[in-house]
Parts: sequence; structure tokens; C-alpha cells
Amino acid sequence: SAADHSSSAITSAMTRRVLRHNSTASCSTHPGLGMIWRMSPWRPALMFDRSRVRGLIIFSSSMMATQIVWLLLVRVQEIFISRWHGPEAVGQYRIAWRLIELIGQAVLAPIGSVSLVTLSRLQHDKTAFRNAYNRIVGAAALGTFPLLFGFGALSQETIDLLFGRQWHNTGPIATALVLMAVPFVMNVFAAPALAAVDKAQTIMSVAALQLAATLLLTWLLVPYGVVAVAAGYTLRAWLTMPYQQYLLKKHAGIDPGGTIRAVAMPLAGSLAMAAIVWLTKAPVAAAIGWPPVALAASVAIGAVVYGLFLVLFGRHTLKPYIDTALSALRRGRAAAGT
Repeated sequence: SAADHSSSAITSAMTRRVLRHNSTASCSTHPGLGMIWRMSPWRPALMFDRSRVRGLIIFSSSMMATQIVWLLLVRVQEIFISRWHGPEAVGQYRIAWRLIELIGQAVLAPIGSVSLVTLSRLQHDKTAFRNAYNRIVGAAALGTFPLLFGFGALSQETIDLLFGRQWHNTGPIATALVLMAVPFVMNVFAAPALAAVDKAQTIMSVAALQLAATLLLTWLLVPYGVVAVAAGYTLRAWLTMPYQQYLLKKHAGIDPGGTIRAVAMPLAGSLAMAAIVWLTKAPVAAAIGWPPVALAASVAIGAVVYGLFLVLFGRHTLKPYIDTALSALRRGRAAAGT
């Protein structure tokens, strides 16, 4: 048939394209590989180390299984919500989650992408490893907490502005979810820390516990509405965080007290900022009238309050990061000068 001929032609064209791409890549890769071997004293040897292959398989399979469980972790609630409350409620829940994930990707993803490499280099120095982990978590908290709690205080206004009044009921869901800000940040960096000390299997145990607790709490709370499901997810995050911190202390030597001190000041400043924004948003909206400008004014108030809090109470917390930034700036100028 014509459809069969068309499909055959498309398949042939795709096959030729793949072969051309592979041959081009091969031609460009082989000379480069030869140059590396010529410049480097290392040569590949015909050796097979079963113990290393076994360790690689265990590590890789554990990380892959953990990623699958984490994917289920943020999707399984939608099945319950759809069954009990319909697709519209699923859409409300997804919008709230996606906005929180957007904040996480903007701040946590850049830091998380280098955390595993950084911590792996320090795995044999327990003190340096612990200090680096706490500094990474503290830096993430400085940027993530104010965004999450600020969004929680203005979630209703933000969602109305971005998506329209038809999604008005999404605001309380987002507010319930941002209350897990602390375990949200901890969870991002616990996995790289455990992977850096070759304890990928323990990450899987944490993920399995989180999934089991999510299933149980969602099953219990879904009859009470989507906000209750979001609150249950937040409760699950707080309930499973102590086990995660226990594993970090056991396998990586990271004391939970040091991590709590690293995030305490950003947390206090963010909570104070969110409280002030929440209390002033109604008077600000009444005084300005136009919702977009009122929202921008509330955001500006939050930024000023958080900045003043850190200047007044968080100088000791900010000092290591300021010193690191100044040192990097001096090295950059020195390199540019040479």
C-alpha cells in the first residue's frame, strides 16, 4: 500500500542518516583517541576485574532503581486524586507541584550538578567532606528557602496572575507543599553525598521508605481533598528526613546538628519574610489596586525584608560564601591579567 511504501522510504532515509552520523562521529573520534594515546602514557590493557564490574553494576542498578522510585514518588498521588476527585483536581495538583519544581530547578539543579563531583574528591577526608556538604546545603538554603516560602505566601496571587481565576483553588495546595522546604532541600543533596561514599544502596532504602509512606498517607487522606493530600506529602517528607539524616551520619560522618546550623539562618529569615509578606499583601493590594503591580510590590517587600534580616543577623552565615566569591573573583582577575 501507499502507507507501507511511505513507511519503508522513511525508514530507509532514517537508516542512511544514522549510518552517515555514525561514520562521521567515528572519523572524528578515532584521530582524537589516537592523539590522546600518543600524548598520555596510559594504554588500555586486556584485563578484566570482576570485583570492579560487580561494584559498578551494583552502584548503577541502585541509582537506576532509585530514580524510578523517585519518579513514582511524585506521580503516585495523581492516581489517587484522579480516582477520588477527577482530572481537574489532578491539574490543580500538578500546577502547584510544577511551580515548586521550577524553583528547585532554578536554584538547586546548578548546585546539585556539581555536588557529587565535589564531594567525591573529598570522600577520604571526613572533615573536609562534612564541611563541604554543609556549605553546599547552606548555599542552597540561602537561595531556595526565600523563594519557596515567598511563593507560599503569595501562591494564590501568583497562580491567579499566571493561569487565571479558574485555577484559584490551586493556591492552598501550593502553600501546603512549600512547608516541606527543609526536607525538599535536604533530599536533593543527601543522594550525592551517599553516592560519593559508595553507598548507593542506602539511597534506595530511603526512596523505598518515602514511597511506602507516601502511599499510606495518600490513601488515608485523599477522601478529605487535594489540600489534605498535599499536606500528607509534606508530613511524609518531614517524617522520613530523620532516617535520611541517620544514614548520612552513619555512612558519611555528617552530623545532623551541623546541617541544621547551616540552614537555620536562611530558614529563620525566610519564615520572617513570608509572615510579613502574608500579613501585608492584603493592604498592599487594596492600596495599589492592580494585581500585577500589587504582586510585584509584595515580592519587593519580601526581598527587602529577607535582605535586611541576613544583614542584621546572618553575617556569620554569609561570610564563608562572600569570602569564596571574592577569592574566585581575584583568581579570575589574576588569570585575565596573565
